[in-house]
Amino acid sequence: MLGVTVDDKMKFEKHIAKICRKVSQQIVVLKRTKKILPFETRKCLYLAFIIPHFNYCSETWHFCNKSAIAKLHVEKVNERALRFVFNEKQRPYSELLDKIGLPSLKNQRLAKIVCTVFNVINSQHAQKSMCIYLIGFKNNKYNLRGSEILKRPKASTTTYGLKSSRFLAPKILNSLPGSYRTVRTFKAFKNSIRTLDLSGLL
Repeated sequence: MLGVTVDDKMKFEKHIAKICRKVSQQIVVLKRTKKILPFETRKCLYLAFIIPHFNYCSETWHFCNKSAIAKLHVEKVNERALRFVFNEKQRPYSELLDKIGLPSLKNQRLAKIVCTVFNVINSQHAQKSMCIYLIGFKNNKYNLRGSEILKRPKASTTTYGLKSSRFLAPKILNSLPGSYRTVRTFKAFKNSIRTLDLSGLL
């Protein structure tokens, strides 16, 4: 009902495969029209119809199946889409990302996860159950703008503990340079980490 395919082991391999298949099919269709579509139109199509597939509920499945993400070549599928946008065959993937103004898909997923936790911590309307699930309770009130850091929950397993967003999101937030903790609004925080290499903080 929510557009996410979940298997009995919470691996999300079928869901990731579904994303790659759907995007690949869209790329095939779009390539047939690339000669009649101007660059700005191709760019808009990419941002409106390709990227949302990769980012939809990605904070749910990102840590659950790293091998599936690599095996199904998620970044390669995105590279194919960008080559359609820029009509480029030789330029490195990293340069295509710079030209479109986006980080890698992995970094986009990590940014979504960190932003979700930031929003829960700083929102006055955040449900207590969400705070407990995501970050536990170290003190009565969290504050990223001071020296206080977030408490990571104890992990009993690797797959569903150490590799879960509940464990790794606080780890990334704790590793952010102090300047990022002075940000006061969600929008400003989201923009500040937009190009930061979050995978290097894991």
